[in-house]
Amino acid sequence: MIKKLSSAELELVSGLAYSIWPIVYNKMIPQEQITYMLKWMYAEETLKLAYNSGDSFFAYYVDNNAVGFLHLHPEENTLKLEKIYIHPDFHFRGIGEKLISFCVKFAREKTFKEIRLQVNRENPAVNFYLHLDFVIERKLDVDIGGGFFMNDYEMKKLIQ
Repeated sequence: MIKKLSSAELELVSGLAYSIWPIVYNKMIPQEQITYMLKWMYAEETLKLAYNSGDSFFAYYVDNNAVGFLHLHPEENTLKLEKIYIHPDFHFRGIGEKLISFCVKFAREKTFKEIRLQVNRENPAVNFYLHLDFVIERKLDVDIGGGFFMNDYEMKKLIQ
């Protein structure tokens, strides 16, 4: 089940990120960068600022337990999929495809022309997105401070 989160429920997003990131990213980026990015991206003030500026957050539940989340950011003609994470204990169960289908439906309803996302170039999820008709637009090397970089692909999926 997918549920839209209220401002008061954003701590759920932070809690999930703190349990998912160390497992998922441990072979892609150094532990120091994981810690730095979690503190930066999942601080209560950061999440509330995004929420109050029009971003939407959704949680995915299995047996009344949140096991994943989405963070969607509207831009002019683009729905930016800021974050999509599923706890590794629930990978390969079709949840990711359900969440992407949800994003596509959301984008259609809001008349967005495309969905864009960034994904670490070393992340196996790149193949997942390619399988779901996303295309790689370009490589990005983003200086995020603290001596760290995000080495990503920017990917997009057109909405028909």
